[in-house]
Amino acid sequence: MGRHWISSFSPERLKQRRAARSLTHEDMARRLYEWEVARTRDGSARPAEDSTEAARRLNTLRIQYGSYERGAHQPRGPMLRDLAEILGVDVLDLLDPDAPRDLAVLRARLGMSQDDVATLLGLSRAGYAHIEQGRAALNDDIARRLAAVLKVDVQDLPQPELRLRG
Repeated sequence: MGRHWISSFSPERLKQRRAARSLTHEDMARRLYEWEVARTRDGSARPAEDSTEAARRLNTLRIQYGSYERGAHQPRGPMLRDLAEILGVDVLDLLDPDAPRDLAVLRARLGMSQDDVATLLGLSRAGYAHIEQGRAALNDDIARRLAAVLKVDVQDLPQPELRLRG
């Protein structure tokens, strides 16, 4: 399976932004849960059916959030976007400032998953992942459409180094 998370994510910057707002891990979990419930109204997530299930989900989100701050796990694009919105910061504020702005970062900034981008481009998720990871070339047509999806000019698209397995 490919890399779906954002490798330039900075656990320390996440922790600093949370602390600056005097929020606890529990506060973050509660807000993430509220975001999930709000999305349910749009049909994109399933609500907890009872208080036990809600408590279980809150606990899962608290553990998940803690793993991000400890650096044990890295959030995927949509979660990174949610964290940034909850903290009132740009996604870039949660990334290592010295890391290159690659396709994964541009995707995450919009809160998109690899599957979201692939669907908009008419590619399989694996096909797009290969482009993002530098395992497939980016032709002019795909570059033009990708720039539109990521809301950047074609010349501003980072050119992934083509890496061959071997």
